[in-house]
Amino acid sequence: ARETFTKLKSIEGLHTKLKELIVLQLARLDFEAGSFATAIEAYSSLNQQNSREWGRIQLERAWAKYYEKDYSKALGILAALRAPAFSPATSPEKYILEMIIYKELCHYDAVEDVAKRFRKKYKKSIARIKQRKPLREDRQLFNMSVISKDYQSVANLIDAVRKESDLLTDYGWDYFFVDRMKDHFSKIDRRLRIKTDQVLEKKAREVAGVLLDAEEQVTFVEYTSRLDKLRVVRQGEGRDYLPEKVPYLSFNKIYWPVKLKNQSSEFWTEELDHYKTLIGSRCEIGRASCRVSGWGGGGGVG
Repeated sequence: ARETFTKLKSIEGLHTKLKELIVLQLARLDFEAGSFATAIEAYSSLNQQNSREWGRIQLERAWAKYYEKDYSKALGILAALRAPAFSPATSPEKYILEMIIYKELCHYDAVEDVAKRFRKKYKKSIARIKQRKPLREDRQLFNMSVISKDYQSVANLIDAVRKESDLLTDYGWDYFFVDRMKDHFSKIDRRLRIKTDQVLEKKAREVAGVLLDAEEQVTFVEYTSRLDKLRVVRQGEGRDYLPEKVPYLSFNKIYWPVKLKNQSSEFWTEELDHYKTLIGSRCEIGRASCRVSGWGGGGGVG
């Protein structure tokens, strides 16, 4: 497979989108082979995609950084994924990865906090699954179903149609054609939903199982984290991990604190790729601090 994709990539005049798909597949092959540095380099060379695909790529980058033991950058990527722009790409997997990193660094309270965020995010979806209610009506399950490349185009089209309709309402225009356009958008929306509902019914059941599995994993990591917290000798694997040192007498890089209290927090698109969590290991001593920062040449993030 690698040889085939490499040959395709070298073809002159190849369409940009096709070339990026090839680079993405090569990155995933490198990741599976354990060549994380090469995979990260390939991921970083990609142009920004739609929010669903870009969010999925960022999560893959976070896993690669985790396996490289670059916990600071992995957590920074996960922090960036909390931006509203990535909400359609939200996956239970990111919560599990974040919990694992905090557990390995012996930040046990942070593990608990992430578990709470997971349950708050998916509480209604999990209840709907257990109560055997229609799954395709749940927004979180819908987003999980269409994050696959096979369904993204239709889902993105539905989102675009709804945004256009909402914009017409927000403009408050009093023209004769506005109601006609909104009615037309509504009809397109219904047709697309009828088409996707038939396909997504089976996919929704599949991702429902994934979500229930994720719930069990979150509970397991939380439970083992509580056990580790009670040990005299902590079991974290990141015992020797050191945070990046912030130079106070050098100005070639600016560190700007980021407050991630909720989804209404402010995010700057051009800074998302520079997020890092300045965190150290608490497995030996409990004096390490944890602070999320974005750095770059621009303004701050509130």
